[in-house]
Amino acid sequence: MEIEVISTEFIKPSNPTPDNLKIHKLSLLDQLMHSRYSALVFFYQGHDTTLSTSQISRTLKSSLSQTLTRFYPFAGKIKDRLSIECDDGGIPFSVARAQSSLSRFLDRPDPRAIQDFLPRATFKLVDTGSRVAMVQMTAFACGGIAVGMLVAHVVADGVGMSTFLKAWAARAHESMDDVWPDFDTTLSLFPQYEAFPEKLSFASVYAPCYQRGWCGARRLVFDASAIARMKDKATSSRLQKPSRVEAVSALICKSMMAAVRPKPKAMLMAHYVDLRRRATPTIPNYAVGNHLFLAVARFCPTESNDLAIIAGRLREATARVDGDLVKGLQGEGGFLKLREAVGEIKEVISGGMNGGGGGNINNNKLDYLGFTSMCNFGLYEINFGWGNPAWVTSIGLPGKKPIEIPNINYVFLSDTRCGNGIEAWILSDENRLLALEKDPEILEFAVVDPSPLKMLLKSNL
Repeated sequence: MEIEVISTEFIKPSNPTPDNLKIHKLSLLDQLMHSRYSALVFFYQGHDTTLSTSQISRTLKSSLSQTLTRFYPFAGKIKDRLSIECDDGGIPFSVARAQSSLSRFLDRPDPRAIQDFLPRATFKLVDTGSRVAMVQMTAFACGGIAVGMLVAHVVADGVGMSTFLKAWAARAHESMDDVWPDFDTTLSLFPQYEAFPEKLSFASVYAPCYQRGWCGARRLVFDASAIARMKDKATSSRLQKPSRVEAVSALICKSMMAAVRPKPKAMLMAHYVDLRRRATPTIPNYAVGNHLFLAVARFCPTESNDLAIIAGRLREATARVDGDLVKGLQGEGGFLKLREAVGEIKEVISGGMNGGGGGNINNNKLDYLGFTSMCNFGLYEINFGWGNPAWVTSIGLPGKKPIEIPNINYVFLSDTRCGNGIEAWILSDENRLLALEKDPEILEFAVVDPSPLKMLLKSNL
């Protein structure tokens, strides 16, 4: 798809940031995060509005400027590994034009074309001096609109990013549902550690699992009825009521293990867990920052055929990320607890790499499968004034052609537009993905790369 960027300007807060807020310190949990951008792209059909592209652009820019007054760190830049400089430099806002229609793109979206709807490749690192957030609005020939946004992960997790987007959308259509963010709570609970060693960041923890290869992507969609059947299969004495995320994650893990030829290999599953509801008292969603920790579970090949075992082990792993851990991470002694907890994760990884609990694999490299879930974030409710999105996606691949890059098996989960379904983007090497999409159990429960346009038409029936 041919997309041409026709303008870029910096959208600054409508009111200047007070001098006492010019430096935003990162919290201890922010320091754990990798130096990359989180991405979301929203696709809106054009028949819900009579506004021109220029009018839509002006509305988005004006409401963004007003929203940045409250979300002032988003208008700043990375100062160093400890802080954000809230310089009111603004968010670079690009306006682009697509030559084809939105319906043509949604009929069969190319994962390598999704990056074209973002102002920058998501796989590039966020460096000192980088803007915290970026936006691109793309107008289709049919009148449809795509809004793509990047936010540096060190500033906000998925909940924080969705909180910002909801506040921006509310301001755009002058809703009374106004959002006031809190940038102080996270730092007060989890004060930063100035001498934080790079080896303790999550990116460094699973760096030994990276392998060079041809990175590919597949999209699996599970509808509500399929998930209900999967939850029945995942039920056991150790897990009475599996969640839909647990059921989908377990099936993907099972199939990814089986997709290795000539025989299954041991795998480490790692799931990001939101600490907000595990804290006492709970941390509200409007507390913007990172509130994540990793839950890890290792599976040997003999366990790869039992969905209930995998789902139960995942529940046990997430249960270990509990209120006691959250409490231990708080206050001045938080770094010591964090170092201990990250050390335990590294021991699990190194044990697998040395052959423990699953054998020697891939030249002593542990097969890793990471998960990020944005389910229950209300992304399909983000309405800028011309209706709810037709499709929301959070992933893509770099470049127009396959390239060899350090890659890792990774899964991004999000809601579908209709019902309680789940959409899963799976990144891995092409050989494994080819085997995965032929797995009978995957084909029993999921549809591979379905048309978002057909899913939209089905949801409107």
